[in-house]
Amino acid sequence: MAARIVCLIIGLLVFAAGTAAADDKRILDVLLKKGVITQKEYAEILKEAAEEPKPPAKSEAKPTAVDDLQKAIETQKAADQQRAAIDKQAVKEGQEKGFLRALKDGFTPSDSEYQVAPASTMLLHLRRQERIGFHVHNLEPRYFDQAGLNTTPGGTKSQFQLATSELELSGYIFPGLLFAQVVIEPRDNLGRGLGDSIAKNIPPGNNAPSGIVRDGFADLVLHEPEMAIRVGQQRIPFGIEPQTPGGLLPFTSRAFMDLKLTRNPGLDNTRFSNAEFLQERDIGIQARGRLWNDYVDYALGAFNGAGINVNDTNNSKDFIGRLGFNPHRGLRFGVSGYRGTQVDILKESGLRNRVGSDFEVTHDLIPRVHLMGEMADGRDNQFHRLTWYLQGMYELIPQRTPTSPLLLLALRYDEMRDNLNVGDNNYSRTTVGLDYYFLNAVKMSSGYWQQVKFQLEYEIRKHSSSSLDAFNTDTFAHNFLIAQLTVRY
Repeated sequence: MAARIVCLIIGLLVFAAGTAAADDKRILDVLLKKGVITQKEYAEILKEAAEEPKPPAKSEAKPTAVDDLQKAIETQKAADQQRAAIDKQAVKEGQEKGFLRALKDGFTPSDSEYQVAPASTMLLHLRRQERIGFHVHNLEPRYFDQAGLNTTPGGTKSQFQLATSELELSGYIFPGLLFAQVVIEPRDNLGRGLGDSIAKNIPPGNNAPSGIVRDGFADLVLHEPEMAIRVGQQRIPFGIEPQTPGGLLPFTSRAFMDLKLTRNPGLDNTRFSNAEFLQERDIGIQARGRLWNDYVDYALGAFNGAGINVNDTNNSKDFIGRLGFNPHRGLRFGVSGYRGTQVDILKESGLRNRVGSDFEVTHDLIPRVHLMGEMADGRDNQFHRLTWYLQGMYELIPQRTPTSPLLLLALRYDEMRDNLNVGDNNYSRTTVGLDYYFLNAVKMSSGYWQQVKFQLEYEIRKHSSSSLDAFNTDTFAHNFLIAQLTVRY
């Protein structure tokens, strides 16, 4: 009888081996304790149960082609459902955000990839973009109004404008060695394209400015940031504002030292001298860089002297340079010099010298405050000019993160004394403005500065001259209201 019971138990254990091993052992323990089986039989039963091959678990069975297909279909259905849910949520979030917030979020995907833009455009510690990219460099639609201006028949005193539309192609041609940039401006309403030349509005065919290229240069990067050699059409290395792109300026109009006289009738009484105080851009070569842990920055170059998009008319070259000092974070100053011979493209060459100085204090030194000023003195043969400006900005709403807004209150006084001691033709203006930044961030990995801002300004203008019949009656002398939206990407 005991033998039959033992055989029955062994059979049951063999059948259920591996699936209920713990329970089987407890049964054997009870049988051993009651004396139904001996210790030897107990050990033999456990040994036989352990040696018996286990049947494959259902989950370990090899999947068939039908199983794989069914699994792929189910996975795809789940992915489609998840994508549809994400799209639906995105539409809902877009409706809740509104256009402006959605635009801002589109420019700036995440705060982790971007940083708040530097306070100073002269101290950019941004990498050059590694890949060739084509993007909007600066787009400025605007509205302006001069309420007190008496216009001629067909003239306008207020209008909407597409002031500037610039496109940029830039990036490394050879990684880490040769960087190139081309900027074109299809629009020329402000005279900041063709008007950069010192050529007055001369007839076509007489070396008149032509073309839409604003910047077209290549940088041979010898050692970053100590030295790069720049060749081509470029911004001249004089002062602060001439080297600052238009979209990054805190005011809608440039200061007098960089204003384009050629396209501003109320500020175009040069009487033989060149049409601009500085031509902003020229064709030539310069070396530039930062030294001693950025405490010193320098730029020195040789240029034609004729300006943008025109040929040179003499064999001499103009030498232009700036030396900057940055003794403390948030504080910097510099000196600039210009020595040349180009005076008038159609008439003659003669003495053309400039000296200048600049300073800047940013919120890195004084919280929420940005102060900046420049002055320059220039001579064109017998004509003598002096210009200067002082401007300040206060952060009404400081920018906390790259995607948070920024609101600035801006004030500037700007003056030019044209033809000193020969009629003292003087221009001055006081500008009060509000700048609201929807976005003002840089992506450090690529160097792209992304910006969306709205500017509202009112200019109080004055023009006096002891040698002119007109006195505060020209276009410039009337106050100016302007609103402008700037997009830079």
